[in-house]
Amino acid sequence: MLNALATSSGKGKANIKPEWVPNKKDPNHNIGEGGRGHCCAELDIWEANKFSTQTAMHPMDTTGQIVCEGLKECGSQKEGERNIGPTDRNGCFANPYAFGHKKFYGPGSDYSVNTNKPFAVITEFREKNGEFYGMYQYYMQDGKTIHPPDFGFGNDNVMNSDFCKKVLSADGADYFNAHGGIGQFIKSVNNGMTMVLSYWDDMESNMNWLDSGKLGPCDPSHGDPATLRQKHPDARFDIRHVRYGKIGTTHAATLESMQEIEAQVV
Repeated sequence: MLNALATSSGKGKANIKPEWVPNKKDPNHNIGEGGRGHCCAELDIWEANKFSTQTAMHPMDTTGQIVCEGLKECGSQKEGERNIGPTDRNGCFANPYAFGHKKFYGPGSDYSVNTNKPFAVITEFREKNGEFYGMYQYYMQDGKTIHPPDFGFGNDNVMNSDFCKKVLSADGADYFNAHGGIGQFIKSVNNGMTMVLSYWDDMESNMNWLDSGKLGPCDPSHGDPATLRQKHPDARFDIRHVRYGKIGTTHAATLESMQEIEAQVV
């Protein structure tokens, strides 16, 4: 997550100088934090584990990419330092588990979306008057379209400006609107973003921002990379048949691909 970490290289300048410090929790001793960071806006189309999933938008005060130096410019993941710097680390988010819907997404036939089986994630970028208006996400599995339950923030679960204000008012820390909200985020979307697919663990918080407490059912210690990698050396996931197009135009091809994948799994 480039907007959240001061550990990326910055426009050709490595972050090992100045003041690079290795992270003691990294069992491979090659991850750390440096004095130079690389900041940008971020769209988390789909962050997930087996029990919980989240979509989030993170605006930045300016568009494009900038390099920051030190804590005063970059901030950090630690409490009290998260809103230092030009980016919104928390984001406006939608997380069914966090919103009280514990049986919507998870491993087993008693969940609406069974993560033990293949499924498709559909994300719609809604427009009004030719401008980005909000984001909506749902699933396909077993030949069916599965919409999320009512999150209770109105707007038919579309992540628009009003939705974000309500979510973050309930959450208690509205960095999103402090950094320009939807209006500022639109500028980065129009500027263009790079798609990244990744599989990662978290040295700073053991992934508890998604796994534990009100956000997920996992034990807070189970995401510690020092033991996680040893216990699950063969962990994997597959992403297949990524498509984009006008809303609704990819559904038929997605359903066809899902049938092929399900047949292979069986």
